[in-house]
Amino acid sequence: MDIKHFIKAKLQDYFKSRLKLQVNTFKNNFDSDSFENVALLFPVRGKNDMDLLRNVVRKAKQDSLKITVVVFSFTIDMPDLITDRNLYIFNADSFNYKWQPNDDLKQWLEKRKFDLLINFDFNGLFELKNLHNLINAGFKIANQSESLHNYCDLTINIDENKINWAAFYTLAIRNLKMLKIKKNDTRNRSSNSNTLQQERGNR
Repeated sequence: MDIKHFIKAKLQDYFKSRLKLQVNTFKNNFDSDSFENVALLFPVRGKNDMDLLRNVVRKAKQDSLKITVVVFSFTIDMPDLITDRNLYIFNADSFNYKWQPNDDLKQWLEKRKFDLLINFDFNGLFELKNLHNLINAGFKIANQSESLHNYCDLTINIDENKINWAAFYTLAIRNLKMLKIKKNDTRNRSSNSNTLQQERGNR
């Protein structure tokens, strides 16, 4: 690492614990009946994480979702990468010393809007929280963590020692389906109530 990168890395470490991220709210009128364009956000430290990531990608494709895989890499080299046009890898070099996105990442973020974002970071890492906050998505899901509570529409309480990424994906989709059922049930009750009132008015 040259002196320039060394100083930048030290400054990034300094600001990680001191920066307060402004919550980005993207009002896309999320409809749980239709979430097809999905971003999956992962922290990756090596080959084992890439193998776990593949399992999630397979599950999402089986669900016929259009997915974009977003990786924050903590390693210089990314071993055995997935060859996929919808895989995007970012790291500390994608940000300046105050963790603001560089021009390439900024353009990438501006061009993309997702129906749904699922964050697979279970540890509330600053790097992932920052990227999670910057991604434009109508609905955001993450592990139940104090550091992410204000940045999500839905958090899921899990034991990170007993659950893997594939299981978390399944839980996230199941919770969305439950929200859909609950919403449809509310609609049906409202419709039935209006019909009943109309019938009474016609008597």
